[in-house]
Amino acid sequence: MITSVIKNLLYIERSVKQGTLKENQPMLVLLATESHEEVTGATFQIEVNTGRYRLHHEVLKNVGKQGKYKTLSALEELIYLLGSKKPNEARILVLIERLLTTDLNTNELRDKARNYYPNTTGKYKAIIKSEMLRMWGK
Repeated sequence: MITSVIKNLLYIERSVKQGTLKENQPMLVLLATESHEEVTGATFQIEVNTGRYRLHHEVLKNVGKQGKYKTLSALEELIYLLGSKKPNEARILVLIERLLTTDLNTNELRDKARNYYPNTTGKYKAIIKSEMLRMWGK
């Protein structure tokens, strides 16, 4: 699911860089809208080995929610920019670059999880033990 969001962002970035933004504008708005809907329904999970310590669960849940809402607001701004009469190509590229480099704002969550629980590894999911935190969910 998240990989399709990244593919959509890469396609939009390629269209802007190639100068075909005006011709593909309706399709790019649709791709950005689909990406927004996918992130809205997405759940980010990370497993951590906490042992008996559960002090940081709420902190990690809040960081996960914060990352999700940052991603959603960036996608909403992207939809607005793509739908405008004169799209600001530089701002579109900055938004996409920020989303891609932060891996849809999940890097901060993984870094905090590694700081609190040093055994946490992996890109999206580290299967360490049985403790699981549900991120990006309701």
